[in-house]
Amino acid sequence: MRYFLILISFLIFGCSTQTPKNSWQYASVNHYKNFENYYLQNRVELAAMELKSAREYAKESSDLKTLASIELSFCALKVAMLEPFSCPKFDELKPLVESKELDAYESFLSQTLHKDEISYLPKQYQKFAKNGYDKKSGIKEIEPLTSKMIVASLSRENITITDIDNIINDASYHGYKNALIQWLKLKLQKKDDEKTRQILRLITGTK
Repeated sequence: MRYFLILISFLIFGCSTQTPKNSWQYASVNHYKNFENYYLQNRVELAAMELKSAREYAKESSDLKTLASIELSFCALKVAMLEPFSCPKFDELKPLVESKELDAYESFLSQTLHKDEISYLPKQYQKFAKNGYDKKSGIKEIEPLTSKMIVASLSRENITITDIDNIINDASYHGYKNALIQWLKLKLQKKDDEKTRQILRLITGTK
C-alpha cells in the first residue's frame, strides 16, 4: 500500500521521491507526466500521443490501479481547467480496483467527500476538505500548481480575483497556455470593469 501511495502521488501531483519498480509502471508514469505538461501547454497532438502511451503501458499488467490512477488524474486535470467533474473511464474501472485513496480523491473532485475519507486524500487537500471547500483555507499556499488550480476550481463560485490572478501569473510563468486562457476566461466572468473585460475578451478570443 505504501508503494502504491507513492505511485498515486507521482501520477497526480508530480511530487514522488521514488520511481515505480516495474518498467511498465515507470514508462506509464513518465508518459503521463509528459501528457500533463503538453496538455497544459495546449500542445494537443503531443498530449494525445503521450496519454495513449501512458494508457498502453498501464494495460501491460493485470493490476489496474495504475490505469485507474491515470484516468482519474486526467479527469482531475480537466477540473483544474475549470471543467465540471466527470470521469466515465474511471467509473468503468472502479468496480475492478480496490483503493480507498482513489475513492476518496474521486469523492473530493465530485464534492461528495465524507469526513472519514479526508485522511486518505493527499495532504495538500486535507485542510481545504476539512473546512468544507472553504476558499479561506489558503489556496495560494497549495502546491503544485495543478493542485492549486483544482482547489480553486472547486471553490470557483467564491474565489477572489487575487487568487485568480495568482494562478494566471503562475500559469504564464510555466508556459501553460491552455490553463492561462481558461483562467483568464474565468476572470472575464468575474470582472465588472468594461475596459478590463474588453482586454480579456481580446486575449481569450471570447465574444
